[in-house]
Amino acid sequence: MFHFLQFPTMRFATHLLAATLLSMPIANPLFAQTGRPDSLLTDAARPLDEVVITANKFPQKQSQTGKVLTILTDSLLRANSGKSLTDLLNQQAGLTVVGSNQPLGSFQSVFMRGAAGGYTLILLDGVPLYDPSTTEGNFDLNFIPLDQIARVEILKGGQSTLYGSDAMAGVINIITTRAKPGLQLNGLLTAGSYGTFRRSIGLGGAVGKTTYQLSASRTTATGFSSAYDPTGAQNFDKDGFAQTTVRAGLTHRLTPKLMASVSGLYSAYRADIDGGAFVDDRDYTTRNLTRQLGGSLDYTLSRGRIVLTYRINQSERNYLDDSTYVPKNAFSTFIQSRYGAVSHVGEVYTNLSLSGALELVAGLDYRAQNTTQTYVSYSQYGKYEADPISAAQAQINMVSGFASLILKNTGGFGAEVGGRLNRHSVYGGNTTYTVNPYYTVGRLKLLANVSSSFKDPSLYYLYSPYGNRDLKPETATTYEAGAQLFGSRQQTYIRAVYFKRDVRDVVFFQSLDTEPYGRYINLNRQQDEGLELDLAYRTGKLQLTGNYTYLTGAVTTLTQARRDTSYNNLLRRPKHSVTATLSYAILPKLTLSATGRVVGQRLDAVYNEQTFATNVVTLTAYTTLDVYAAYRVARRVNVFADLRNITNGQYFELAGFTSRRFNGTVGVVFSL
Repeated sequence: MFHFLQFPTMRFATHLLAATLLSMPIANPLFAQTGRPDSLLTDAARPLDEVVITANKFPQKQSQTGKVLTILTDSLLRANSGKSLTDLLNQQAGLTVVGSNQPLGSFQSVFMRGAAGGYTLILLDGVPLYDPSTTEGNFDLNFIPLDQIARVEILKGGQSTLYGSDAMAGVINIITTRAKPGLQLNGLLTAGSYGTFRRSIGLGGAVGKTTYQLSASRTTATGFSSAYDPTGAQNFDKDGFAQTTVRAGLTHRLTPKLMASVSGLYSAYRADIDGGAFVDDRDYTTRNLTRQLGGSLDYTLSRGRIVLTYRINQSERNYLDDSTYVPKNAFSTFIQSRYGAVSHVGEVYTNLSLSGALELVAGLDYRAQNTTQTYVSYSQYGKYEADPISAAQAQINMVSGFASLILKNTGGFGAEVGGRLNRHSVYGGNTTYTVNPYYTVGRLKLLANVSSSFKDPSLYYLYSPYGNRDLKPETATTYEAGAQLFGSRQQTYIRAVYFKRDVRDVVFFQSLDTEPYGRYINLNRQQDEGLELDLAYRTGKLQLTGNYTYLTGAVTTLTQARRDTSYNNLLRRPKHSVTATLSYAILPKLTLSATGRVVGQRLDAVYNEQTFATNVVTLTAYTTLDVYAAYRVARRVNVFADLRNITNGQYFELAGFTSRRFNGTVGVVFSL
């Protein structure tokens, strides 16, 4: 089914040369962070007026937006050195990341507010990331290590007006570290359970009008078996992991008003994987990589700015199940599949201050994708080779225009009204809208959102052997209502948000009696709703943060008798989940924190190779407790110890696959 991408050298070089003229807008001070380990407390609860960028694509205070934002600050990331990005995402209200507690290299499925994994758009420095070779087109978060991230902004709700396709549940903007004036050298060394070692180094600084940043990291692990051994014999082999990531960036001020930037990312990993639920496989491996290059021009106007951005992303995924070891009851003795893809994202937009209280954001967006895929296997019936998919065959492009008017907080009232027109090369056009009023009185903020959003059919849905060129985009209407109460110190708050999402034309796999024995069609309707509670409290040496999420949902589909039937399909997503973290500075240089997480029952589906049926099973609720300690050896040198699942509880994120038992990490992080 899938194919390794053969990207011609001259063609790639041409794209690299073109990309040096453009990139992400990193001139804003928000991106000028290096992750110094000065502070041990996390500052997770920030003031009402912290500057954010993801809400409307330009820097603004939180008091000037009614959108639901969660910020993983620089200090929070520093206080969790040694963890992964998905470890932290998994602790946020409304987010479930399945795979974050499995062996390194497991695919990370991000479910925001119960939405499918492809309904959350990942941004890198504000620019969308895609992997068109995957079934839903979603990007693999394994590629971005936490030590190269300065900040994460999580924006919930339908966000297609400003961010286009896939932003049906929200967006996660990963903001990378950037150099500041003066030479900086920072690094991280960790060692932990399952033979895990991480080491990273970063160098940054400024020469005249140019700032530069170079960072590299290497992670290796002997791991543990991904598949669960139901016999208890524990003779399944360990699934190892090895990853290398290199990132570089340059920013140069061409004129007092014009800033040019260019940046690149290379990340590759090899991981051992198993044959499926409860199935060990000792020679099944995956080798995945991403290559990215992008640039920007950022021009300052008297009352705003114009930004031009572009990024090219090349991804490759290669799976090999060799014949030296064949699991019991395996259908195939050898499998090789290769997936490759290229995506282009270009955008020009402006934000203009029309008056003291009125702001305009408007722009044009272009995206193009292609994929090449091959699949071959051998069994007792001989060789099977799927029809290959070529880049010339499997390609799409989209052109969009968008605009939003933002009324800043005036007399307590503010609002955003916007719309987007999208033109797709296969299915034609569609539109979205956003209406977001809010009102602030004293320390109480009331908000409401009504928005439409969409997800384009992925290349796999369109061009695979089961593809259907007549697919329509999946569309959604999202409703939000909430309140946020801030304490007198503004580092204390509690927020409650109710959400409801109605998705139409959900893509469904329809079984057929003749070849290819199935196809994708638009059929279902998905309805999800829930409640999120967030709180933060800080006084002196003590800090408490916590959240609770309630989630319910069902899909409505047609039976063979053409009658509607509804059922809960939120597989692996709990109805109830709670996370709380308590931090205390015992000494000026020593901070301890404890994080408890309670995850309720979930449903999962397991394929039965004996009956050829899919069985729905219940995954039991579980509780984990983690303890973290950080000690400042010097002003910019910290050592830490991270103990997770200290009760050694056994739990399952996916039926038939293991999760980490009691494990620990120790390390040192420095900035010179």
